[in-house]
Amino acid sequence: MTHVDAMRRRKQIAEAVRGGMTAPQATREFGVSANYVRAACSEHNVPCTFARGARHNVPFMVLARLLAGDSRVEAARSVGVCYERARQIEKLARKCGIKLPEREAGK
Repeated sequence: MTHVDAMRRRKQIAEAVRGGMTAPQATREFGVSANYVRAACSEHNVPCTFARGARHNVPFMVLARLLAGDSRVEAARSVGVCYERARQIEKLARKCGIKLPEREAGK
């Protein structure tokens, strides 16, 4: 991605947030980090907020999805975290004795 492409993308993200898209939706829609969305909005003077205090619920949200039978990928996507974070949460849950549904190989 060229510098000009990156500038256009940041402007597109900021305009999407200005148009009503929430910041967490923008991270999922554009496949970028929360910091990138914040920077894009700041650069274009667009108010951008993420729910404060909601991040501490992420392990519980991922765990709930895993207990419901979702794969790590599905759980990560639905909660808005990366696959690796979902894997860490699953590993910790198993270490703590939480029985999670067995997945098919490759999931």
